[in-house]
Amino acid sequence: MGLFHKSAEKEKLEALEKVISKTNRGIFKRIDENRELLELLYEKAPELMDKCFWIRRWIESQDEFLSKLAEISGVENRTYNLTPDKPYPRPFPKKPDCLMDSSNGDNTV
Repeated sequence: MGLFHKSAEKEKLEALEKVISKTNRGIFKRIDENRELLELLYEKAPELMDKCFWIRRWIESQDEFLSKLAEISGVENRTYNLTPDKPYPRPFPKKPDCLMDSSNGDNTV
């Protein structure tokens, strides 16, 4: 039974690696799209972002989770330097000055 278990465990790890690296263009695409979504919300719905400040934290916690998963999995980011002046995934967006939290001296949450 031990050999079967190791084989099943290996298959599971290979399946996880495939999901992380390739499903819906992979984890780095998911990270980039979440960051793009936050940029879009700041641009198109600043009132919503000001009123519902926790939206940033939801996206930020998702970003932290996915980034840690990518790091631990060791999956290669093959698109990181395709365009030297545009890193991929894009950096996590800063909070616009117009929405700065007065209790926080910088523009991060």
